[in-house]
Amino acid sequence: MKLRIELLSDLCSGSGDVYNSSVDTDVVHDDYGFPYIPAKRLKGCLREACLELVEFGAVSREEYESLFGRGGSQSSRFTLGNAYLEEYEAMIDDVRSVKDSVLTHPQRVLGLYTYVRTQTAMTPEGAAKENSLRTIRVVKKGLVFEADLQTGEKEAKLLLDVAGMVKHIGMGRTRGLGLIQMQVISEEEKQDTNRERREFTADRYRIDYSVRLLEPAVFKSAEGNQARTLKYIEGSRILGMLVGILGQSAYGELMDIIVSNAYIAREVFGKSGREVRRCIPVAASLQKKKDQSYVKDQMPVMDMLFADGTVKEQMTPVGVLFVDEDGYVADVETEINYHHRRPADKAVGRADGRGDSAFYQLEGIRRGQMFSGYILADREQAEKIYDALTEKRNIRIGQGRTAEYGAAYLTVEDVKPVERTDTAKDQTEERIHDFVLKLNAPAILYNEYGVPSAEPAVLREYLAEALGNSDLRLQKSFLRFETVGGFNVTWNRRKPIFTALGSGTVCFFHSDKGVAASRLGNCFLGERISEGYGEVAVERPGDQHVVLRRADKTSMIEGLENEGNHYRTGIVRGLWREQEKLRIEADAREDARTKENLRNREIDAVIGKMILLGKTEETPGGMKSELEGIEKTAKRELALRLFKPIEDYIRTYIEENGEEWWNEKAVFRIYNRAYLNQLKYQFRPGREERRKQHG
Repeated sequence: MKLRIELLSDLCSGSGDVYNSSVDTDVVHDDYGFPYIPAKRLKGCLREACLELVEFGAVSREEYESLFGRGGSQSSRFTLGNAYLEEYEAMIDDVRSVKDSVLTHPQRVLGLYTYVRTQTAMTPEGAAKENSLRTIRVVKKGLVFEADLQTGEKEAKLLLDVAGMVKHIGMGRTRGLGLIQMQVISEEEKQDTNRERREFTADRYRIDYSVRLLEPAVFKSAEGNQARTLKYIEGSRILGMLVGILGQSAYGELMDIIVSNAYIAREVFGKSGREVRRCIPVAASLQKKKDQSYVKDQMPVMDMLFADGTVKEQMTPVGVLFVDEDGYVADVETEINYHHRRPADKAVGRADGRGDSAFYQLEGIRRGQMFSGYILADREQAEKIYDALTEKRNIRIGQGRTAEYGAAYLTVEDVKPVERTDTAKDQTEERIHDFVLKLNAPAILYNEYGVPSAEPAVLREYLAEALGNSDLRLQKSFLRFETVGGFNVTWNRRKPIFTALGSGTVCFFHSDKGVAASRLGNCFLGERISEGYGEVAVERPGDQHVVLRRADKTSMIEGLENEGNHYRTGIVRGLWREQEKLRIEADAREDARTKENLRNREIDAVIGKMILLGKTEETPGGMKSELEGIEKTAKRELALRLFKPIEDYIRTYIEENGEEWWNEKAVFRIYNRAYLNQLKYQFRPGREERRKQHG
């Protein structure tokens, strides 16, 4: 289903930001400049409307709590996404395909759908209050926004009535802003009838998946900072999502599967097609020279795990979070979103930070980014998981996923069999004596006394047990530490919080007997491995010299272009029209600046007359006819002289450009307004001149 919002008046969905000190109150918009309405605002308006129905006796308190939940004990029965413009995804694709970054600057895109209004406070005497002038950006009326809505059939009927009660949203509801028409509309669920069927014949499988965020996502850390988010998707989140899809009865069957953390991924388009490259936490042993930076998108660094002791420069951590197998670095883009809770007393009308009202902020992972991970499962489990993930691809994940946060699209990228550990095969396989163990996820370890430990020696014991090899010697290590915790939804209790060995920890081991490295392929060490903890990678000793490469940070997509510029929407044409409008206005102002020798006593009145006619006349011919009718000869001649550049410019423009962007009436309206306003500004009488004119 969809929640459809049509703007019957201008709307200000305030973002709390100030733009360039010229806009005091800005609207919420995405990275591309498209305005949207946050889901939390919409859900708050729906809640208020439902409470009014409760007060009227049309809805019972039980029905209200069933739909919206109860704080701290019962969650909402429906999920609501941000409301975006119609054809939003297609418009984003068109904007991204334009190579002219100036044309598609977010402020240019925002200017298509918004404008800036000014307002001031008044004194009791009716005059403007000093220092009260404010500017506010508003979204233009007539636009239509749509938000994804998911709920049951019973709840949908109630939401249909509640949505009809919502008439205003956003700021300035009592001052002519935010009048809307809200509707719940049904949408046939599209089934993927072409999804690939697979035969599962092996004993164990690895299912690679990717998650693209359609909305910001919040994954709170165990450190207790509610305003910060983790920069990856925990395996426990994916496991919980699977339980939600398959049902609570499947929870016991999924206990022995392993779900890795999903880390940021690079989506590469090449001759071989699309490829998703999972990035992993960078090794703690990678260091750079102090103040070193990238040169031509490359930066040589040192792996101190293999350094020979000849490094004399001062070294610091590389400051990189994730890196893929080709050395391309990746960071996770986050954003701060501001929220408020209005007081229960509706007479207040807005959040003021007092009583039960509150202001707060949440950091979330920015929408549009892709994360990748994998699931290890037995044949029967893998078949169920594959069917579930390929059938239900639109998911919600993370905190606040019932409104504004967490909408995502999950794709199964690959399914491949995994060989089980074979002791007999170990005898014939090549054995290595020196190897590096790297943690790609935090490892939860317990020492011999059952106490959580972050000691490398305890990690060595877990590793020795997994390899069946007791002669491992830890030669060198670089450690990271992380705080881990969690929440058990089934028991409604928090999990213990403690410090564990963190992602990026690397340990150099030696074994006289040697080990078969394949035994650690797709291996996890420690506890709670079904939730993504303890993922390890085994590598042979490497070179101390490593090169990090920097890819496109904004989209992390290589080689994706819209060939032939076959745009799906009118957004690009609209941007070109606005670009052409700016050019016409610039030409008009430049033509006006050449009239410096026309200053005389009559010019101020003549310009005022022309500005007035420009508001009533639609064509240059109609305006010229009115100017020719001015009785006073001096004023008539001056007016026609000032009008001639307007007439000449419009004729020349239409001859050269036709009406591809603007017709004669539109060019006249744009040029005339900019031209006359510039004349009015530069010929405006000074203070002394005005004093003489008025005696």
